[in-house]
Amino acid sequence: MAQGSNRPECDAKARRAFQFFYEVCQASFSRYEKNSAVWTRMVLQASHCEESIKHLVIAASCLGLCRRRGGPTSAGEDFTSFLFHHGRALALLSRGQWQKKPSVILLACLLLVLCGQLQDRDDLAAQHAQAGKKILASHYIDGGLHSHAHMIDPAIDEIAVVFSKLNIDRKDGSSLHMAMPGMLGLPGPPTELPTTTQQLIWSF
Repeated sequence: MAQGSNRPECDAKARRAFQFFYEVCQASFSRYEKNSAVWTRMVLQASHCEESIKHLVIAASCLGLCRRRGGPTSAGEDFTSFLFHHGRALALLSRGQWQKKPSVILLACLLLVLCGQLQDRDDLAAQHAQAGKKILASHYIDGGLHSHAHMIDPAIDEIAVVFSKLNIDRKDGSSLHMAMPGMLGLPGPPTELPTTTQQLIWSF
């Protein structure tokens, strides 16, 4: 009974998280790159059918809300929600089902980069960016060796453009710095969301 009574509240929180994610990403990334559809369309669509991506979107949104309220703290409700959804996503990804569709793990890497940046953990962001670039390199090598139609995932080319713009630099000889433009400013939301995006958000 308790779980059932909490379900509407959980659904409402998920919808708010997705809308917050869309608003922040749309306002930030569309100013820096033409392929912002990876964030505003592709991630939302993947969230609809991939639980791991759905949990990572909510996790990133929780961190974004933390930043707006002065920064992540272990005692905050949003940070507690982040830990839950982040852990749930990693557990789902560890099952390896994404191997049939590499674009899923690549989107996960991008979302984990974002989570690292929102925590001011450049080292974590850089690690996930490097992991994604290695997966991309492996994908294109395998694609050249095995050009079967069933191995083609058209989303990967779009995602690869985003990875190509993530700059990984040595910060002090030991740590890595991940530069992701625009995201940390957390600008105000747009006044109106496109109808298709509203439908995606409200489907959760």
